[in-house]
Amino acid sequence: MERDYLFGLGIDLVKQSLDHEEDFAVWLRCALSEGDLGKQFPSLCQRLAEVACSWRQRFDPPLWARLARDKCSTLIKEAREAVPVIDFVIRHLGELGEAHGQVTIVDLCSGLGFLGMFLSELLPPERVHVCLLLDQAWPLKGENQPSEYSPGRRGRTRLNWDHIYQLAWPIPLVTRRCDLKLPSTHAQILSRLLEPAPGPVFLLGIHLCGVLSIRAIETFNRGPKCVGFVLKPCCLPSMHYARQQVSWTLGSHTFAAAEVCCWGRYRQNRWTGPVKATLGPRFRCWAEHLHRGIPWTSKAISRVELVEGHYQDEAWPLPVTKPETDVTSDHDHSSVRLTTTSATSL
Repeated sequence: MERDYLFGLGIDLVKQSLDHEEDFAVWLRCALSEGDLGKQFPSLCQRLAEVACSWRQRFDPPLWARLARDKCSTLIKEAREAVPVIDFVIRHLGELGEAHGQVTIVDLCSGLGFLGMFLSELLPPERVHVCLLLDQAWPLKGENQPSEYSPGRRGRTRLNWDHIYQLAWPIPLVTRRCDLKLPSTHAQILSRLLEPAPGPVFLLGIHLCGVLSIRAIETFNRGPKCVGFVLKPCCLPSMHYARQQVSWTLGSHTFAAAEVCCWGRYRQNRWTGPVKATLGPRFRCWAEHLHRGIPWTSKAISRVELVEGHYQDEAWPLPVTKPETDVTSDHDHSSVRLTTTSATSL
């Protein structure tokens, strides 16, 4: 069935709560496979649709309604952004021998945890120790459980974690409340999460805004057991850093904030700032600096288009050096991908 016809049908079905499982499955597969993403990763897009459909069948209706709110728009957006990352993890986990032990997956700025949820369903449980979901919006252990997106102290959002801890996941999902902008947080991540890990670590960061991409690379470069890293940078750093004449050093590479910073911000979900179509060259510069700040040879910048013509798609692929077969905690054997994709919310 043609895409336009399905969406004409699909919109009506959404309004009617999509009573028929088959209709919902067809509609969701089309939504996840739209555009170049579906051409690059056809089988994986279908597998993610199957996983999401299984959630719809298994989860209690109130829980599914939270995850599928706004006509599944958040679920679809998060799943599409996760596809290249999941592909990377699946392929490189297969290259790691079982003798290296179970891997630990760390999802930086996890939000509701869709990436970890999909990985828990798709990866072999015997190969993965845990998926750690790090975000400043998770409650602390022992706090009263908030309702979805309830405000915490200082007006900060607190996420509901019922879907994490009240369900049996094939691979354990564990939340950690972390403010990744604080240097002290990364010292704690190293000492409490990365160093005690029983085996190799994959560090994943989707939609990291501004300096959070800097912090993610700093953590990866210092993590003794990190063997894989995927970063999808998001918005550019604010002009605050340029006015302060800040320079960042990642590995042996140093660059000035003035080269990559941008004025502008979102106010009530509306962008106030430069026309986004003009930001392509600056975003390419940002991606290149981040890429050069990872001092390992097996790395690449990949272009994965989620929104046609988006300025964050204006990156270029670089050659990929395949990791050596003996993947240990030695960073020379690490496999790194700096994935630049456009986000549906931008």
